[in-house]
Amino acid sequence: MLSGFIKKMVIADNLAPFVSDIFENYGKYDGLTLLIGLFFLAMQLYCDFSGYSDIAIGCAKLFGFDLMRNFAFPFFSRDIAEFWRRWHISLSSWLRDYLYVPLCGKKPSRSRKALNIVITFTICGLWHEAAWTFVLWGFIHGLFFLPMTLKKRHRRFIGTPAKGRLLPSFREWRAMAATFAATTLVWVFFRSGSIGQAFGYLGRIVSNPLMNLNYSVFLPLLLVCVSLLILEWFQRSREHFLQIERMPMAFRWSVYFAAILLLLVFGAFGSNEFIYFQF
Repeated sequence: MLSGFIKKMVIADNLAPFVSDIFENYGKYDGLTLLIGLFFLAMQLYCDFSGYSDIAIGCAKLFGFDLMRNFAFPFFSRDIAEFWRRWHISLSSWLRDYLYVPLCGKKPSRSRKALNIVITFTICGLWHEAAWTFVLWGFIHGLFFLPMTLKKRHRRFIGTPAKGRLLPSFREWRAMAATFAATTLVWVFFRSGSIGQAFGYLGRIVSNPLMNLNYSVFLPLLLVCVSLLILEWFQRSREHFLQIERMPMAFRWSVYFAAILLLLVFGAFGSNEFIYFQF
């Protein structure tokens, strides 16, 4: 529960004002600021929803129930297929079992599998909201799947990235960076109010890349986001970044009290509901 509160109240809720301002006024910002806004959006969505999931799982454990894991460090995914095995696992597994598999039938051809992937993800976008921005967001994710489905490479990456090693190989790092960049760019359709706004945002990134604005205002939250990713990398074989029950008691409780202090000092206490409550 504490890991969920940290992600939701310290990170997601503090990112929210920046994300809202950048997306609502993207015309006055340069490309670098808009890229920072996209990074903040990806982190906000992840911390808000995975934070909600952590809190729910922790609450359930207090009453003796074990809920399924819903996020498995998705930003370390090495392709889009692995991303959806790690992101919103309850939804992606439901879509696979109750939509994709029935659509494919018993012995589907490779082209039929590819078509059904696109259909499934398009419906996934529509599930979030009956708006063209969400439909296009899902459709693009389906297109990302096509090369892997047609070449039967959608199960290339299974298990923990860089297992047994401190750092990923260059190939793994390149794959994770490409997957993160692709999924982050597509979040613009998820967040924008219209398709025109989404393309306007993306167009502004390349048409006006740098205006020498004051970027220092973003630095504290950038450091917080990067710090979370570093912590999650070292904990990537566990369920969440505060899973340290094997560490000495003094160290564990020092970390817990530090996390509580961080929450009390920097947490955004207010009526900030969870983003996914609207779906």
